[in-house]
Amino acid sequence: MDSKFFHVLEKIIDFLVLNIAFLVCCIPVLTIGPAISALYYQVHKQLFGGRGYVRDYFTAFKNSFKTAFGAWIVTLLVGLFLCIDIRITGVMYASGEAMGSLWMVFLVLLVVFFTYQVFLFAYIARFDDGLKVSLGNAFKLMMGNPLSALGLMVMLVIFIVFTWLRMMFIFIMPGLYLVLAHSVLEACFRKNMTPEQLEHEDKLLEIENY
Repeated sequence: MDSKFFHVLEKIIDFLVLNIAFLVCCIPVLTIGPAISALYYQVHKQLFGGRGYVRDYFTAFKNSFKTAFGAWIVTLLVGLFLCIDIRITGVMYASGEAMGSLWMVFLVLLVVFFTYQVFLFAYIARFDDGLKVSLGNAFKLMMGNPLSALGLMVMLVIFIVFTWLRMMFIFIMPGLYLVLAHSVLEACFRKNMTPEQLEHEDKLLEIENY
């Protein structure tokens, strides 16, 4: 009983430290992409694989850095473009201009784009396909699984709003979101994996749980 309690306690502590490590890696802003990919890697390989070694987070951060950094720069520019559009149309809306109503359209597009980033950085964490292929495949996965994407989008909005209202929860929300999103994302990934890849994945999972 005591060993089970301490095992659960160890997982909770690992989870909190993992989120703190993620937030620290996000401080430079330009490294947010690799930080997200490394966090998903840990959720998949460690928390769901039976181990919880936080030190592996920084190894995952380093391994995915090149592709995830490039993906973050590309998506950051697109995100900034949408934010500027929201700002401009928001001012127009406040002035009573008809075109100002487009701010809602750009806001929805921004949320959809955030959801695409979830697919993208999770994909980079799971597959070593390079920047161009990762950008394309993540988009195909999102568009090919609309219900899954919608569920992730709704959950993402809830988490963002909740964190905005209670900033103290920022220390658990990033990891908690990916924990809840993990099964959805993995189901999308597995549908597009070859039988050889699936067999390899299952063997790795058996080794992790051994």
